[in-house]
Amino acid sequence: MLAGRLFCFSPSKRSSQPTLSEPFVHVLRSLISSHSFFVLDAGVVLSYSRTELTNPHSLSTSPPRLGAVKLPPTAVMVDKIMLLFLLLDFLFVASGGLLIATVFINKASMATQPTTTNVAANMVLMQTPLTSSRPLISKFVSANQATGVIVNAVLIFVTFLISLPGAALSTNRLWLKLTGWMIAATAHVTLVRGVTIWFSTLQTRANLGTTFEQQSLLSQSLIQQKFQCCGYLNSPFTPDSVCTSAFVAAQKVNCVGPFSNFANSLLHRIFTALFGLVGLDVALLLAVVVVLKNRAEKARYRHIDEKNGINGGF
Repeated sequence: MLAGRLFCFSPSKRSSQPTLSEPFVHVLRSLISSHSFFVLDAGVVLSYSRTELTNPHSLSTSPPRLGAVKLPPTAVMVDKIMLLFLLLDFLFVASGGLLIATVFINKASMATQPTTTNVAANMVLMQTPLTSSRPLISKFVSANQATGVIVNAVLIFVTFLISLPGAALSTNRLWLKLTGWMIAATAHVTLVRGVTIWFSTLQTRANLGTTFEQQSLLSQSLIQQKFQCCGYLNSPFTPDSVCTSAFVAAQKVNCVGPFSNFANSLLHRIFTALFGLVGLDVALLLAVVVVLKNRAEKARYRHIDEKNGINGGF
Protein backbone atom coordinates (compact mmCIF):
# COMPACT_ATOMS: atom_id res chain seq x y z
CA MET A 1 0.00 0.00 0.00
CA LEU A 2 2.70 2.47 0.98
CA ALA A 3 4.95 1.77 -1.98
CA GLY A 4 2.05 1.64 -4.42
CA ARG A 5 0.98 5.13 -3.36
CA LEU A 6 4.45 6.66 -3.27
CA PHE A 7 5.12 5.64 -6.87
CA CYS A 8 1.75 6.33 -8.48
CA PHE A 9 2.72 8.77 -11.26
CA SER A 10 0.29 10.61 -13.53
CA PRO A 11 0.34 9.72 -17.26
CA SER A 12 1.58 13.20 -18.14
CA LYS A 13 4.77 12.62 -16.15
CA ARG A 14 5.38 9.12 -17.40
CA SER A 15 8.46 8.58 -19.52
CA SER A 16 9.14 5.78 -21.99
CA GLN A 17 11.29 4.04 -19.40
CA PRO A 18 10.07 4.84 -15.89
CA THR A 19 12.81 5.30 -13.32
CA LEU A 20 12.87 5.82 -9.57
CA SER A 21 14.45 8.86 -7.94
CA GLU A 22 17.05 8.46 -5.22
CA PRO A 23 14.79 9.54 -2.26
CA PHE A 24 12.17 6.99 -3.27
CA VAL A 25 14.81 4.28 -3.49
CA HIS A 26 15.78 5.01 0.12
CA VAL A 27 12.17 4.54 1.17
CA LEU A 28 11.96 1.29 -0.75
CA ARG A 29 15.11 0.00 0.93
CA SER A 30 13.39 0.29 4.31
CA LEU A 31 10.37 -1.67 3.07
CA ILE A 32 12.05 -4.30 0.94
CA SER A 33 11.77 -7.99 1.78
CA SER A 34 13.12 -11.15 0.22
CA HIS A 35 10.35 -11.08 -2.42
CA SER A 36 10.01 -8.98 -5.54
CA PHE A 37 8.46 -5.57 -5.02
CA PHE A 38 5.72 -4.16 -7.25
CA VAL A 39 5.14 -0.50 -7.98
CA LEU A 40 2.22 1.19 -9.75
CA ASP A 41 3.24 3.60 -12.54
CA ALA A 42 0.23 5.32 -14.13
CA GLY A 43 -1.94 2.27 -13.62
CA VAL A 44 0.70 -0.17 -14.91
CA VAL A 45 2.07 -2.76 -12.52
CA LEU A 46 5.87 -2.75 -12.63
CA SER A 47 8.02 -5.48 -11.15
CA TYR A 48 11.40 -4.83 -9.53
CA SER A 49 13.57 -7.51 -8.00
CA ARG A 50 15.37 -7.06 -4.69
CA THR A 51 18.71 -6.65 -6.50
CA GLU A 52 17.35 -3.87 -8.70
CA LEU A 53 15.81 -2.02 -5.79
CA THR A 54 19.07 -2.04 -3.85
CA ASN A 55 20.96 -0.79 -6.89
CA PRO A 56 19.61 2.59 -8.12
CA HIS A 57 21.81 2.45 -11.23
CA SER A 58 20.09 -0.68 -12.51
CA LEU A 59 16.69 1.02 -12.13
CA SER A 60 17.72 3.87 -14.42
CA THR A 61 19.40 1.71 -17.09
CA SER A 62 16.95 -1.20 -17.39
CA PRO A 63 13.21 -0.84 -17.98
CA PRO A 64 10.92 -2.42 -15.41
CA ARG A 65 9.11 -5.65 -16.12
CA LEU A 66 5.38 -6.11 -16.09
CA GLY A 67 4.40 -8.46 -13.29
CA ALA A 68 1.50 -9.76 -11.26
CA VAL A 69 0.29 -7.68 -8.35
CA LYS A 70 1.59 -8.76 -4.95
CA LEU A 71 0.44 -6.42 -2.19
CA PRO A 72 2.88 -5.71 0.63
CA PRO A 73 1.90 -6.85 4.13
CA THR A 74 0.82 -3.34 5.18
CA ALA A 75 -2.17 -3.44 2.81
CA VAL A 76 -3.48 -6.62 4.43
CA MET A 77 -2.80 -5.26 7.92
CA VAL A 78 -5.12 -2.29 7.34
CA ASP A 79 -8.01 -4.61 6.47
CA LYS A 80 -7.35 -6.76 9.52
CA ILE A 81 -7.38 -3.72 11.78
CA MET A 82 -10.76 -2.58 10.50
CA LEU A 83 -12.21 -6.09 10.67
CA LEU A 84 -11.06 -6.42 14.26
CA PHE A 85 -12.58 -3.05 15.12
CA LEU A 86 -15.93 -4.01 13.56
CA LEU A 87 -15.93 -7.37 15.35
CA LEU A 88 -15.30 -5.76 18.73
CA ASP A 89 -17.85 -3.06 17.95
CA PHE A 90 -20.60 -5.63 17.33
CA LEU A 91 -19.64 -7.53 20.49
CA PHE A 92 -19.82 -4.22 22.32
CA VAL A 93 -23.38 -3.51 21.20
CA ALA A 94 -24.32 -7.11 21.99
CA SER A 95 -23.18 -6.52 25.58
CA GLY A 96 -25.71 -3.67 25.81
CA GLY A 97 -28.47 -6.01 24.69
CA LEU A 98 -27.29 -8.55 27.25
CA LEU A 99 -27.59 -6.00 30.06
CA ILE A 100 -31.16 -5.05 29.14
CA ALA A 101 -32.18 -8.68 28.65
CA THR A 102 -30.74 -9.62 32.04
CA VAL A 103 -32.72 -6.91 33.83
CA PHE A 104 -36.05 -7.94 32.31
CA ILE A 105 -35.40 -11.68 32.67
CA ASN A 106 -34.59 -11.26 36.36
CA LYS A 107 -37.59 -9.02 36.87
CA ALA A 108 -39.86 -11.62 35.26
CA SER A 109 -38.32 -14.35 37.41
CA MET A 110 -38.99 -12.40 40.59
CA ALA A 111 -42.61 -11.84 39.58
CA THR A 112 -43.30 -15.59 39.48
CA GLN A 113 -44.44 -17.73 42.39
CA PRO A 114 -41.43 -18.52 44.63
CA THR A 115 -40.23 -22.12 44.67
CA THR A 116 -37.23 -23.90 46.14
CA THR A 117 -35.56 -23.53 42.73
CA ASN A 118 -35.77 -19.75 42.35
CA VAL A 119 -36.32 -18.31 45.83
CA ALA A 120 -32.65 -18.15 46.84
CA ALA A 121 -31.46 -16.60 43.57
CA ASN A 122 -34.29 -14.07 43.62
CA MET A 123 -33.45 -12.98 47.15
CA VAL A 124 -29.81 -12.51 46.19
CA LEU A 125 -30.70 -10.59 43.03
CA MET A 126 -32.68 -8.17 45.16
CA GLN A 127 -29.28 -6.88 46.30
CA THR A 128 -27.94 -6.25 42.80
CA PRO A 129 -28.63 -3.57 40.15
CA LEU A 130 -29.90 -6.31 37.83
CA THR A 131 -33.49 -6.13 39.09
CA SER A 132 -35.91 -3.29 39.71
CA SER A 133 -37.71 -4.63 42.76
CA ARG A 134 -35.68 -2.77 45.37
CA PRO A 135 -32.38 -0.90 45.81
CA LEU A 136 -29.11 -2.47 46.75
CA ILE A 137 -28.62 -2.51 50.52
CA SER A 138 -25.74 -0.08 50.56
CA LYS A 139 -25.44 3.61 51.34
CA PHE A 140 -23.17 4.05 48.31
CA VAL A 141 -25.83 3.04 45.76
CA SER A 142 -28.77 5.00 44.48
CA ALA A 143 -32.36 3.85 44.84
CA ASN A 144 -33.10 2.97 41.22
CA GLN A 145 -30.46 0.43 40.24
CA ALA A 146 -32.24 -1.28 37.37
CA THR A 147 -32.87 2.04 35.66
CA GLY A 148 -29.14 2.75 35.94
CA VAL A 149 -28.30 -0.51 34.19
CA ILE A 150 -30.77 0.28 31.41
CA VAL A 151 -29.23 3.74 31.04
CA ASN A 152 -25.83 2.03 30.83
CA ALA A 153 -27.14 -0.19 28.02
CA VAL A 154 -28.62 2.80 26.19
CA LEU A 155 -25.24 4.51 26.47
CA ILE A 156 -23.69 1.47 24.79
CA PHE A 157 -26.21 1.66 21.93
CA VAL A 158 -25.57 5.38 21.43
CA THR A 159 -21.82 4.73 21.37
CA PHE A 160 -22.33 2.03 18.74
CA LEU A 161 -24.35 4.40 16.54
CA ILE A 162 -21.64 7.04 16.85
CA SER A 163 -19.01 4.49 15.81
CA LEU A 164 -20.77 3.67 12.52
CA PRO A 165 -19.92 6.91 10.67
CA GLY A 166 -16.42 6.68 12.13
CA ALA A 167 -16.00 3.27 10.53
CA ALA A 168 -17.67 4.23 7.24
CA LEU A 169 -15.73 7.46 6.66
CA SER A 170 -12.25 6.16 6.01
CA THR A 171 -10.53 9.55 6.26
CA ASN A 172 -12.50 10.92 9.21
CA ARG A 173 -11.09 10.81 12.73
CA LEU A 174 -13.49 13.06 14.64
CA TRP A 175 -16.23 10.41 14.94
CA LEU A 176 -13.71 7.83 16.11
CA LYS A 177 -12.34 10.19 18.75
CA LEU A 178 -15.86 10.79 20.03
CA THR A 179 -16.44 7.03 20.01
CA GLY A 180 -13.33 6.53 22.11
CA TRP A 181 -14.53 8.99 24.76
CA MET A 182 -17.96 7.35 24.84
CA ILE A 183 -16.42 3.91 25.26
CA ALA A 184 -14.29 5.19 28.13
CA ALA A 185 -17.39 6.61 29.86
CA THR A 186 -19.33 3.38 29.34
CA ALA A 187 -16.48 1.29 30.70
CA HIS A 188 -16.28 3.53 33.77
CA VAL A 189 -20.01 3.13 34.50
CA THR A 190 -19.87 -0.65 34.08
CA LEU A 191 -16.76 -0.87 36.24
CA VAL A 192 -18.46 1.08 39.04
CA ARG A 193 -21.38 -1.34 39.00
CA GLY A 194 -19.09 -4.35 39.11
CA VAL A 195 -17.07 -2.90 41.98
CA THR A 196 -20.31 -2.08 43.84
CA ILE A 197 -21.47 -5.69 43.62
CA TRP A 198 -18.02 -6.91 44.63
CA PHE A 199 -18.13 -4.60 47.65
CA SER A 200 -21.53 -6.01 48.63
CA THR A 201 -19.97 -9.49 48.93
CA LEU A 202 -18.01 -8.17 51.91
CA GLN A 203 -21.31 -7.70 53.74
CA THR A 204 -23.25 -10.66 52.39
CA ARG A 205 -24.39 -12.07 55.73
CA ALA A 206 -25.74 -8.76 57.02
CA ASN A 207 -27.42 -7.90 53.73
CA LEU A 208 -29.05 -11.32 53.40
CA GLY A 209 -30.21 -11.15 57.01
CA THR A 210 -32.12 -7.93 56.30
CA THR A 211 -33.54 -9.38 53.09
CA PHE A 212 -34.50 -12.68 54.77
CA GLU A 213 -36.45 -10.93 57.53
CA GLN A 214 -38.43 -8.91 54.97
CA GLN A 215 -39.64 -12.00 53.11
CA SER A 216 -42.92 -13.79 53.61
CA LEU A 217 -43.13 -16.92 55.77
CA LEU A 218 -43.49 -18.96 52.57
CA SER A 219 -40.20 -17.65 51.17
CA GLN A 220 -38.42 -18.23 54.48
CA SER A 221 -39.74 -21.78 54.59
CA LEU A 222 -38.57 -22.40 51.01
CA ILE A 223 -35.06 -21.23 51.97
CA GLN A 224 -35.08 -23.65 54.90
CA GLN A 225 -36.19 -26.48 52.63
CA LYS A 226 -33.59 -25.66 49.98
CA PHE A 227 -30.62 -25.58 52.35
CA GLN A 228 -31.99 -27.95 55.03
CA CYS A 229 -31.56 -25.33 57.75
CA CYS A 230 -33.70 -23.58 60.34
CA GLY A 231 -33.84 -19.82 60.77
CA TYR A 232 -31.24 -17.41 59.46
CA LEU A 233 -28.95 -16.46 62.34
CA ASN A 234 -30.67 -15.19 65.43
CA SER A 235 -34.09 -14.98 63.81
CA PRO A 236 -36.72 -17.57 64.76
CA PHE A 237 -37.31 -20.46 62.38
CA THR A 238 -40.47 -20.95 60.35
CA PRO A 239 -42.25 -24.24 61.16
CA ASP A 240 -42.41 -26.45 58.10
CA SER A 241 -41.54 -29.98 56.92
CA VAL A 242 -37.84 -29.42 57.68
CA CYS A 243 -38.13 -27.57 60.98
CA THR A 244 -41.08 -29.33 62.57
CA SER A 245 -40.30 -28.30 66.15
CA ALA A 246 -37.87 -26.34 68.27
CA PHE A 247 -36.05 -29.54 69.16
CA VAL A 248 -35.55 -30.46 65.48
CA ALA A 249 -34.53 -26.89 64.65
CA ALA A 250 -31.88 -26.97 67.38
CA GLN A 251 -30.30 -30.02 65.72
CA LYS A 252 -29.92 -28.24 62.37
CA VAL A 253 -27.61 -25.41 61.34
CA ASN A 254 -28.74 -21.86 60.75
CA CYS A 255 -29.34 -20.80 57.16
CA VAL A 256 -26.73 -18.04 57.32
CA GLY A 257 -23.85 -20.34 56.30
CA PRO A 258 -25.23 -22.24 53.27
CA PHE A 259 -27.29 -19.26 52.10
CA SER A 260 -24.29 -16.89 52.25
CA ASN A 261 -22.11 -19.36 50.33
CA PHE A 262 -24.76 -19.61 47.62
CA ALA A 263 -25.11 -15.81 47.46
CA ASN A 264 -21.36 -15.21 47.25
CA SER A 265 -21.03 -17.72 44.42
CA LEU A 266 -23.82 -16.03 42.44
CA LEU A 267 -22.53 -12.53 43.11
CA HIS A 268 -19.01 -13.56 42.07
CA ARG A 269 -20.33 -14.69 38.70
CA ILE A 270 -22.24 -11.44 38.26
CA PHE A 271 -19.41 -9.01 39.00
CA THR A 272 -16.95 -11.19 37.05
CA ALA A 273 -19.26 -10.91 34.04
CA LEU A 274 -19.38 -7.13 34.48
CA PHE A 275 -15.60 -6.96 34.68
CA GLY A 276 -15.50 -9.04 31.50
CA LEU A 277 -17.65 -6.40 29.79
CA VAL A 278 -15.18 -3.77 30.96
CA GLY A 279 -12.41 -5.83 29.38
CA LEU A 280 -14.36 -5.82 26.12
CA ASP A 281 -14.71 -2.05 26.38
CA VAL A 282 -10.95 -1.67 26.86
CA ALA A 283 -10.25 -3.93 23.87
CA LEU A 284 -12.57 -1.83 21.69
CA LEU A 285 -10.97 1.37 22.96
CA LEU A 286 -7.54 0.03 21.99
CA ALA A 287 -8.89 -0.89 18.56
CA VAL A 288 -10.15 2.69 18.14
CA VAL A 289 -6.70 4.00 19.05
CA VAL A 290 -5.06 1.70 16.48
CA VAL A 291 -7.49 2.77 13.75
CA LEU A 292 -6.88 6.43 14.60
CA LYS A 293 -3.12 5.93 14.41
CA ASN A 294 -3.47 4.14 11.09
CA ARG A 295 -5.60 6.93 9.63
CA ALA A 296 -3.20 9.59 10.90
CA GLU A 297 -0.36 7.74 9.21
CA LYS A 298 -2.28 7.53 5.94
CA ALA A 299 -3.11 11.24 6.14
CA ARG A 300 0.58 12.01 6.64
CA TYR A 301 1.60 10.12 3.48
CA ARG A 302 -1.31 11.62 1.59
CA HIS A 303 0.03 15.09 2.39
CA ILE A 304 3.48 13.98 1.25
CA ASP A 305 1.96 12.81 -2.04
CA GLU A 306 0.22 16.15 -2.50
CA LYS A 307 3.44 18.08 -1.89
CA ASN A 308 5.27 15.93 -4.43
CA GLY A 309 2.52 16.47 -6.99
CA ILE A 310 1.56 12.80 -7.11
CA ASN A 311 -2.03 11.96 -8.03
CA GLY A 312 -4.02 9.52 -5.93
CA GLY A 313 -3.25 9.02 -2.28
CA PHE A 314 -4.31 7.18 0.78
